[in-house]
Amino acid sequence: MGGGLFFSFLEQPTLADINNDGKKDIIVAYGEYIYVFNENGSYLEGWPKKIDTQCEWEALMQKGPAVADLDKNGFKEIVVGDNCGYLHVLNHNGTYLEGWPKNFYTYIDTISIEDINQDRNLEIIFGDWWSYLHVVDINGNYLEGFPQRFYIDTAPYFNMIFSGVVIGDVNDDSYKELIVVAEGCTTSTICELKDKISRIYVLDYQGNILPGWPKEFERKIKVILGDLNNDNQIEIVVGGTRGISIYSGDGLLVESVLIEDAEYIGWNGLSIGDINKNGKTEIAIIIMHSNGYHYLHLFERVEGRWEEMEGFPITYNWPQIKSDPSGYPLVGDLDTDFENEILVSMDGGGTLWGELPELYAYNSDGSIVQRFPKKIDDFLFGDGVVMEDIDGDGKNEFIAYTWKGHLFVWDSDGEAKNNEWPVFHHDPWHTGNYHACKPPTTKLISLDGKINPPFYINNLTPEILISGEANMRCRWGDEDLIYSQMPTSNECLVEGSNAICQLTDQGEDGEKKVYISCQDDFGND
Repeated sequence: MGGGLFFSFLEQPTLADINNDGKKDIIVAYGEYIYVFNENGSYLEGWPKKIDTQCEWEALMQKGPAVADLDKNGFKEIVVGDNCGYLHVLNHNGTYLEGWPKNFYTYIDTISIEDINQDRNLEIIFGDWWSYLHVVDINGNYLEGFPQRFYIDTAPYFNMIFSGVVIGDVNDDSYKELIVVAEGCTTSTICELKDKISRIYVLDYQGNILPGWPKEFERKIKVILGDLNNDNQIEIVVGGTRGISIYSGDGLLVESVLIEDAEYIGWNGLSIGDINKNGKTEIAIIIMHSNGYHYLHLFERVEGRWEEMEGFPITYNWPQIKSDPSGYPLVGDLDTDFENEILVSMDGGGTLWGELPELYAYNSDGSIVQRFPKKIDDFLFGDGVVMEDIDGDGKNEFIAYTWKGHLFVWDSDGEAKNNEWPVFHHDPWHTGNYHACKPPTTKLISLDGKINPPFYINNLTPEILISGEANMRCRWGDEDLIYSQMPTSNECLVEGSNAICQLTDQGEDGEKKVYISCQDDFGND
């Protein structure tokens, strides 16, 4: 089995800093080639790269790659699967990591990456279209307890694991659990969305199904993770046929959000984040209604209940909104109003009126963000738009990839540091976890032995002590830069979870400003 492809562009592009220049690169995997672009549209050295796959049909990639520093050499690797069943792991310069690619025999779906067993090594996690879950190490060896197949006996046709594995610690045991959505069809002929059955499994790092699981749902569903009520417990958030269901790690249904007239989530998705910057988490979801239109809903928690925020839901409303929203709602900063915005793909219904499709973004009150919509040349199929800082100015760019094979990139005035859910599956690791890929949390302990500011230092080479996490790396400098951009000569000595930064001669008396940037051993700044 290898085919099953319809020639669309799914869950792309991926944004990550491949060459350690402090700027996010645009990474695309489609057809037979992987492409990596910088901020001006030029290829990075070594790219594009044609994949090395041999099978009876044409090897094609469709789902966006995951990106992480697997071998801990300071550069990130690109991991992607194809429809022939080959898994590809490539270095930042376009060469294959030794021993790759490897064949897993059927269509490989979305790749996720995490350290699920706390051995300080990242695992590669993916489902396939035979409904197998794979967890392998950097050498392609299976972790104990894997692979596993998740066959749905009530829907025995077209069984598969689709749209990625969500990863996070949902039972507070310090290990990461795997949330797997398997789906099947009740008919052996044409499998429509109404014929699908989905089942959620929650597994520990050894492949054991946790008590209280699985759960079965009608049609397609989407799953993400996040702490929705600030109780320091991660909830499992399910977007399904009639709305949103929120579960604890042990399978207890905590809350339900019924969306009136909703039919199914289909190819759409959901995300969470503090959109209006009030210190609380909102849920954004795009879901199909019975009238055939997709609606963007935004819910906030009010006095213990989830309620629709004023100005929502949003759908096609010509001529103000010329197409209904679709795909994954993304949460990040696009303007200067100190709040986040929701960026969505659109179906392109405005083309029926002889116009180009348009890309929309919405404020927390449902109004269209200033300087939107943006004209594009074709449809996006729901998930061809992302946002991040790709030119190193601290401001977000937002990027759309259309069915014509064109990338569009726009500047914005929004601060990238405010982003909450800027890309598909939240992050380049594709964890689907609101709390994943966070940088090390550091704290100043002392400056030349002094613990309370203001610091008056009579020493040309003072010592700064900070606390963080084990295996982090830190450098210091006189500019506000990320770790990889700091002078390599200014490396701090790390002992346990503390870093000791010995400054060089600071010159004449006066006020001095020193920056310290750290990176964990997974490459998160």
